[in-house]
Amino acid sequence: LSGICEARDKHSNKLYRLFCLIDRDAPTYGLALPSLVLLGGVVKPVRTEAPQSEYRRIDRYRKDYQETHRVAVGRDGAEWWPNLDADAS
Repeated sequence: LSGICEARDKHSNKLYRLFCLIDRDAPTYGLALPSLVLLGGVVKPVRTEAPQSEYRRIDRYRKDYQETHRVAVGRDGAEWWPNLDADAS
């Protein structure tokens, strides 16, 4: 997951991970300032591995953002977010 930042937190026996990228060129694509772009997240029990399919999903969202620079601004993310699972590897 080259170029992706990961934020981690732990509550009780669960780990929460958010995957983001920093886009310093975001104003070129219509955002007001350089931006932290949230790609997705994973919740998993402590001492377990997240499924590789989750990492592939995050990577597909990274590639999609880098190609299109589309973002969900003021919209319902579930309704807006593209279904990239169709071309899952």
